[in-house]
Amino acid sequence: MPAYAFWTANAVVDPNSGTAMEYPQLKLGEDNKLWLAAASREIGRLAQGKQPDMPTGSNTMHFLDHRNLPVGRTATYLRIAAIKLHKLETHRIRFTVGGNRIDYKGKVSTPTAGLETIKLLLNSTVSTPNAKMLTANIESFYLGTPMDRYEYMRIPAKDIPADIMDQYNLAPLVHKGHVLTEIRKGMYGLPQAGILAYNRLVTHLALSGYTPVKHTPGLFRHATRPVTFSLVVNNFAIKYIDQANAEHLLATLRSLYNITTDWTASMDCGITLQWDYVTRTVDLAMPGYIEKPSKPTLPNVQSVPNMLCAPGLPPLMAPKSSSPHWLTTPNHSTPAVSPASNASSAPSCFTDAPLTALFLSLSVLSQRPSPKEQLPQPRPSPSSSTTVPPIQMPPYGLLPAKCTSASTATLPTFRKFAPAPVEAATSFSATSPRSFRPSRTTHRHLSMAPYMFTHPS
Repeated sequence: MPAYAFWTANAVVDPNSGTAMEYPQLKLGEDNKLWLAAASREIGRLAQGKQPDMPTGSNTMHFLDHRNLPVGRTATYLRIAAIKLHKLETHRIRFTVGGNRIDYKGKVSTPTAGLETIKLLLNSTVSTPNAKMLTANIESFYLGTPMDRYEYMRIPAKDIPADIMDQYNLAPLVHKGHVLTEIRKGMYGLPQAGILAYNRLVTHLALSGYTPVKHTPGLFRHATRPVTFSLVVNNFAIKYIDQANAEHLLATLRSLYNITTDWTASMDCGITLQWDYVTRTVDLAMPGYIEKPSKPTLPNVQSVPNMLCAPGLPPLMAPKSSSPHWLTTPNHSTPAVSPASNASSAPSCFTDAPLTALFLSLSVLSQRPSPKEQLPQPRPSPSSSTTVPPIQMPPYGLLPAKCTSASTATLPTFRKFAPAPVEAATSFSATSPRSFRPSRTTHRHLSMAPYMFTHPS
């Protein structure tokens, strides 16, 4: 199954072909009857029901003649989300509004509790004698909220099942292949759906004495009862003393919403909670959030020798020759080390090109002279007897594949290349076995250009 199929929104992945199919393809596939029935249920729920199994609906949308669109208003488009579940309702269709074409001038942001607020509430629960916690959830919180300003949407007639077309007599309302609908309550996709649902909840809770804490978004408490709770979208984490006080809040919510409760408060906002009310502790965990790493991590770097020759790291771009003579200047030499005496202690060098370039640049920058010492030097004349020796570079990487331990050998001396002498670059390009050339790339913070070389291919 292709990876992109799992990231396709509003689609269902075909288990046989791995193709991500949306509603227009699903209604023509093998399970077309199931998907058409799911679309009929969704329209009946949003409109005035579906006969015979759904006598009433939520009256969220009403079908209109296209000539009844108010002057100055624009009708948005419909997005259909297809969902396949492992529940009693295996095939589900959700109608969503194209929110980018909704011209809503009011506030759309919704106050919600932050993670710091939730952790403080958990700490307050275990710190308060006899206090406990339960969680609750409002079903379809954003749906069904009455709106003072209606919105309008066009539904393609080809996406409306035949039974809905017959029940609502929609054929005369089809104009240019679409049916106009008037949205009178909250729907998924409306930018104002969240704030409208929140304001409705706050107004309803205030009738029973529950008000938001003034300076803490998403935190509520009762005027006289020992009940405090946080609100994240439609999830409640309720701290209470005495079950009767908790039942008072739940009864208030049930009078307007359908809710589900968990008296053990085993999870809130994706965090698994384990309560011990005897010792007054709560353990927070997120099982499966951090999987076992598939690749080994870098070792703990203690020094430059360990950085350049880290044991246990594979030579990813190692040159064929392991001799480090090409890293030394002509006037310096590296003491020879017997391979036999250090065969067991010679670690592998990490020769990945990007990391190696970074390590080399950091090593050189740590030895860079002061600004006073970096004054431009006089350019050598052509007749001068001073010549710049050619610089030898490895055929592939910047480090050898094998090097001896820092305790038994001296690290190679890295020469700092000044950008002024042209002869150095010319000689370097001419004598390099892989035609390396100085890089013109500069770095904003590290200024690695005088010390970095690139390959033309």
